Amino acid sequence: MRVDVLPYPSSCGPTQFKDKTAVVIDVLRATTCMITALGNGASGIRAAISITEARERARRSGRSNVLLCGERGGRRIPGFDLGNSPLEFTVKAVGGKHLIMATTNGTKAVRSAEGARAILIASFCNATATASRIRQNDGDVVILCSGKEGAF
Repeated sequence: MRVDVLPYPSSCGPTQFKDKTAVVIDVLRATTCMITALGNGASGIRAAISITEARERARRSGRSNVLLCGERGGRRIPGFDLGNSPLEFTVKAVGGKHLIMATTNGTKAVRSAEGARAILIASFCNATATASRIRQNDGDVVILCSGKEGAF
């Protein structure tokens, strides 16, 4: 198994993830929120690159079981249901809901890895499970750090 580490999404090309497993890390917020939400019963999460895309996806999905989540500059996006503090992603808030998330860095990193065979979302909350899954992997792995606003 070969493991490559990329410091931020724009450091990768369109074929970087082909036939590989991607491990996306945005430890301080986005991936920790995603792991927390799934652990608290969210039915799924869709990463959006922009606020406009997130709102359009939510509109198309209907709002009955969909939550808009995310931030820009660390602050909740106006009109969104949740920001990106893991403390907001409680069982009561996210249980049974589908989340559409748009963050400054993390969701862009997830979307950058879309060509991968599988995408793992990693944070300190699930580091052991992520490492175990990587050990079970039968191919190459690309670890993608989210960076900060397109830079290291």
